[in-house]
Amino acid sequence: MLRQNEEKLRSIIDTAYNAFISASARGQITAWNAQAVKMFGWSVEEAIGKKISDLIVPPQMREAHDRGMRNFTGVEQSKVLNRRLEMTAVNRSGIEFPIEITIWQTQSGEQVDFHAFIHDISERKRSEQKLLAATQRSSDLERAIDAH
Repeated sequence: MLRQNEEKLRSIIDTAYNAFISASARGQITAWNAQAVKMFGWSVEEAIGKKISDLIVPPQMREAHDRGMRNFTGVEQSKVLNRRLEMTAVNRSGIEFPIEITIWQTQSGEQVDFHAFIHDISERKRSEQKLLAATQRSSDLERAIDAH
């Protein structure tokens, strides 16, 4: 029964719409689903055991990420865990893109793990920029009309 439940859970995670990643408290990847493969370009075999910062954190942010993982306390937890955050990630090709990430922590005995669902929000950000530009053009046009 336990094995069936584990297989069912693995199937759900593997077919999830969002990327799913788990990492140890030291930042080593322990789970990486099919959507993570698609989003980041690293196979499951390539990702498992690697530091999460080496694969998906932009180079200019890696040191701060690693330092944060080492010094993770209650204050940081309240800012990061169990909420939707917008961040920048990087794929295997070195292309940075915006993501929305939700991170939560589990503990089994002394072992602490972090889990995350990640959604690529590139399209949403492009749409927001287009809307902002259109709004700005409209405001500029209204000011030009009012001035005459």
